[in-house]
Amino acid sequence: MESPEGSAKLRKGKSKKDLVEVDTEDDEFFKKWAGLVLIGPFLPAVFALIVIVCGQLVLNTWTGTCGYALDSFISAAVAVCYLFLMVFSWVYVGDTVILSLPALGIELTLLTPFKSLKYIVFYYFVVAVVSFIVWLVGSVLLQLSVFCVSTAPVLYQFSLFLVVMYWLGFVITVLYLIKMFFGSNIAKIIKETTRASTIDEVEEKLFRARFDQYDPEKENRIANDKVPLMLEDLGVFVPAEELETLIATLDEEETGFIEFKPLLHWFRKLNAEMDALDNANDSDDGDDEDDREASDMFTKRR
Repeated sequence: MESPEGSAKLRKGKSKKDLVEVDTEDDEFFKKWAGLVLIGPFLPAVFALIVIVCGQLVLNTWTGTCGYALDSFISAAVAVCYLFLMVFSWVYVGDTVILSLPALGIELTLLTPFKSLKYIVFYYFVVAVVSFIVWLVGSVLLQLSVFCVSTAPVLYQFSLFLVVMYWLGFVITVLYLIKMFFGSNIAKIIKETTRASTIDEVEEKLFRARFDQYDPEKENRIANDKVPLMLEDLGVFVPAEELETLIATLDEEETGFIEFKPLLHWFRKLNAEMDALDNANDSDDGDDEDDREASDMFTKRR
């Protein structure tokens, strides 16, 4: 039976022009959020169904008395779950719904499918904020109504179930988001703190410890007259004439102080030269030993 001409009608968009075209997503945003937004809500949807079914059953059958509004908390939780399921279902089955008023020549689009992943994120965020407020209030009520465990056990136990399951899911979600946003930085910090120190790092720590003894004000510099004492503590002997040249080189602006990095650089250079000299001596000793062995073999043959 056709509607009278000029009457208001609701219809679904069937023609191509009635359907809303999906916006092109930013690739990075889509890659980052698609899995969480499209697949992640399945478990919460199952939880929402359980809350709706069991919540209605509890609200209709519970007996006893409770001085706090746990039943109102359950009703609010059921309402939030309905809201969540509406958004969740609209992601997959949403269609264009148009209100047509031919008499006025008006067509109003009441509902459309989600045009972008960002819209879905926004609506889920709104639901998350509302649910957080409801469950926060419910958690407070649950703490205040401990005595209801004996006067209204069904109401209290179901409220306890709602609170425990929600906050468990909340913690898991927060940890997952932390992993998404800060996972690489956290892994880098853990790797840096657990890896073995290099020889240069150990050398710098030892040098810093000795340097700080002569830099009590933590100014990252020491007076020129403290340099000989520090080098002596490190077991480094520098002749007086070379020491004057060293201080003049490291304190080019003649401030009377030498900073940490230039002195450390000189110390490392000195160690490198000493290591090279030791290696050269070891090599010479090895050559002498080879010469002696060859001479002994030649003597034995004769």
